Amino acid sequence: MEDIVWYFEKMYRTEKLHYQVYSYFAMTEKEKRTKKLLEKFADMEKGAAKFWMKMMLKNGWRYRKVDPPILRKGWMLFLRRVFGTAFALKAFEYSEGQVQSEIVKMLGNKKVRSSRKEVMKFLKDANRIENEIEDELLSHGAVLNNIRDIVFGMNDGLVEVLAATVGLGAALRIPSLIFAAGGIVAISGTLSMAGGAYISTKYETELRAGKNREEGHAVKSASYVGLSYIFGAIFPLLPFALGIGSFKGIVLSVAVTMLVLSFTAALVAVMSGKSISGKIIETTAISIGAAAITIMLGLYARYALHIVI
Repeated sequence: MEDIVWYFEKMYRTEKLHYQVYSYFAMTEKEKRTKKLLEKFADMEKGAAKFWMKMMLKNGWRYRKVDPPILRKGWMLFLRRVFGTAFALKAFEYSEGQVQSEIVKMLGNKKVRSSRKEVMKFLKDANRIENEIEDELLSHGAVLNNIRDIVFGMNDGLVEVLAATVGLGAALRIPSLIFAAGGIVAISGTLSMAGGAYISTKYETELRAGKNREEGHAVKSASYVGLSYIFGAIFPLLPFALGIGSFKGIVLSVAVTMLVLSFTAALVAVMSGKSISGKIIETTAISIGAAAITIMLGLYARYALHIVI
């Protein structure tokens, strides 16, 4: 029984936190349409906090009237500052959805069965309205598209340069040569990815608009993809840049890349509403597979073709 009380209180605190933060977002937002949507979102979260408080009182449960932790507020503000309002909203609602799922599982308990219909109806209506507001906010700006470009570019930079670098590491002995060759792969990949992003974005906007009036958007997309690609490419190259070669360099390159890939996979999971752990496992498995194949090719070049430098 304590579990469901904890989750109800958790929802109350979460909704109260979201109300406070969304109110601040709205207060500091300059764009009028986005400001109104954030105000609407904040009002809804305030009503949701009252609902969960009412449910606890109805069931005779005691709860603590405390403000949400300062650190959590700070984290939410940080996410908005770094990734923008669109991503911050996705991240906030992602954690809330997990708590809701646990509550739904527990509503069969006979001590809260009388509240089941009321809670289920509230969750259905609240999620529908939240999704409508969230979709409108996300479609209003290009922020989420920019985040997709960043994740797309960085992920490709990590995986492609890791595959090339560890393959070279298995064939070559001198770390500086591995770093130089990997750097060439990184630069060529950056130019290729940025050019591809520019062309595809320009074609897409031309088809939608009927004429070329989105040149700036295509340039921005290319910049995000290109810069994030070269940034991601840095991590697999780090051990060899520091003079660490052979098997140790390969292991460190893979380890560093896996850590950064886990971060980008978590971003993708939040944006898509998928399991973070599942997305991390999927992404790292694909990357390790690609690295393993190129390591075998490098070893073949060293021992079968006798290419050793």
